[in-house]
Amino acid sequence: AVSAEDLEHPALGKAREELAEIEDERSQHAAQVQAADSELMRVRTDRAEAAAAYATAVARLDAELADVAKKLEPLEKEVASIGKRATELRESLARLDQQIAEAQTSLHSVKGQKLDRDGVHAEIATLKADRVAVQRDEPVIASELDAINPRIAALEARRSDAKKRRAELDSEEISDKKRAEELMTAIGAKRVVVDRASNDAEALRDKLMTALGEQLYVDRPDDLRYELAPIDAIDVELGTVDRRIMELREILGSVDRWKLARGLAVIVVTLAAVGSFTWWVLANI
Repeated sequence: AVSAEDLEHPALGKAREELAEIEDERSQHAAQVQAADSELMRVRTDRAEAAAAYATAVARLDAELADVAKKLEPLEKEVASIGKRATELRESLARLDQQIAEAQTSLHSVKGQKLDRDGVHAEIATLKADRVAVQRDEPVIASELDAINPRIAALEARRSDAKKRRAELDSEEISDKKRAEELMTAIGAKRVVVDRASNDAEALRDKLMTALGEQLYVDRPDDLRYELAPIDAIDVELGTVDRRIMELREILGSVDRWKLARGLAVIVVTLAAVGSFTWWVLANI
């Protein structure tokens, strides 16, 4: 009736206007739902791509850090060895300095008058020569450290930069993940509101269509007599069924329940007696 333009009825004009408004509102809601779904899919896709990029970048930085650690390990061991040699050299120089000082002091002591001064001088000369020989290793150790330290510094700078970039990636990943969750929550909430509004519009449409159908059924426009004929047939069928139900209820209501129960009891007792007799006969054969 609503879609038939040539059909006229007092209730159809207003109903058509209201239904057109409802359908327009439902169409807007459907568009908003589709837009929300598209936006939600875009956010999820962007989040998945960002997570994949983060995993790739982190794996690359972790590999770089492992490579730096692998290269630093032998250099640090070498530095430790050089440092041990430097410590031993300083200890040797200190020990020789002490021995030279003790020998020089002995020359001026009371006991020194009884010592072989030439022997002491020879010992001091030997100690000084040993000191010069030991001290010759000092520039070698320093040059070895000078050759290794820049390499260690470069590797440590590279490691520090990789750790900094790793921390930045972690921070960006946390921020992007939080932003995506907030967006998905907001879009989901908006979609729930739109769905509710769409359902309300659909319920209002059904209510309006039901009321219009009832009014048209009562008024019976001539142009709808063929469309209403199946409804009349259903009404006739329903009336027949209702009448049959009423007749069956009347029949059931006329039955004497006490007599029926008594008759059933007599039948049960009779069957029991017959069964007992049959059992007795079989037992005495």
